[in-house]
Amino acid sequence: MRYRRVLRTVSLSAALLSSVGIRAVLAQDELFVTNQGINSVTVYTRTANGNVAPLRTISGGATGLGFPEGIAVDTVNNEMFVANENSLSVTVYARTANGNVAPLRTLSGAATGLNGPSFVAITTGGAPPTPTPTNTPAGVATNTPTNTPTSAPTNTPTITPTVNPAAAVVPTLSPSMLALLALALVGAAIFLFRRS
Repeated sequence: MRYRRVLRTVSLSAALLSSVGIRAVLAQDELFVTNQGINSVTVYTRTANGNVAPLRTISGGATGLGFPEGIAVDTVNNEMFVANENSLSVTVYARTANGNVAPLRTLSGAATGLNGPSFVAITTGGAPPTPTPTNTPAGVATNTPTNTPTSAPTNTPTITPTVNPAAAVVPTLSPSMLALLALALVGAAIFLFRRS
């Protein structure tokens, strides 16, 4: 049997944590937690320990929270995304939002296909550039005239590299994307462990 050592514990009363269900993510050296039972998001320092009050709390009727489960933080655009299981929505807030604040944006409605969303993940990186094929075969020299003030134009051979349009483009994940993927997998494991 494997034992794990607990580094710190944030307890319930002053911390405003709900006992119904919790999802958490680390970003900007802060701990972001969704509290399903009381429809809130609480934020703590990453090193919080004991019966500590949150740094910030999003809660109240204007927030649009409805049994919030999944949470993700976009540190590039300073936004927080929350998946709301009961209200079938994803609400977006400023990363530093506090109080009874309305979301910046809300993704909801029949056209979205949302049905009890439990997790949310974001990406801020762009796709790898698409190769642009050229009509010049590889290794063929082209004559490009150069303008010189002292004599007639001279032909200077240049080699034009080409890109094989059939070559596969292999996407890469940035360190922040790998961290988000790891957090999503940890959240899924915690979710399955709590349900079992």
